[in-house]
Amino acid sequence: MQLTIPGNLMTTAMAVMPHTDVERALEVALSLDVPFWPQLPNYSYYEDMYVQAAEHFPGMVLDVAKRTLRFSLEKFIDELEETMTHFEEPQYFDISESYSIVYHR
Repeated sequence: MQLTIPGNLMTTAMAVMPHTDVERALEVALSLDVPFWPQLPNYSYYEDMYVQAAEHFPGMVLDVAKRTLRFSLEKFIDELEETMTHFEEPQYFDISESYSIVYHR
C-alpha cells in the first residue's frame, strides 16, 4: 500500500542507519524520493559520520578497537602544515574506501 503524503512532499531519511547489510541499506536509501548516502556504524566504526568527517582533519586520534575519536592539539599542530599543502587538491580530502564502503558503491 502506498501512502500519499499531502502537500506534494518528498521522502528522504537521515544518513545514519542501524543496518549491517550494505546492500539492504543501499536498497532502502535509493528507494526514497530523495536518495541519501547511508552511513552504517554498526557495520564498521569507519562508517560513523564523525569518523568519516575526521578522516583528513589534522589532530584527530582514532581508536577503532575502542570505538573512540578524539582531538589532540599537539597532533593538530604537527599535521596542520602538511594538510594545508593539499588545500588546492580537493581529491585529497575525498573520503577513502576504507572510511566508507557505501559511498564508493
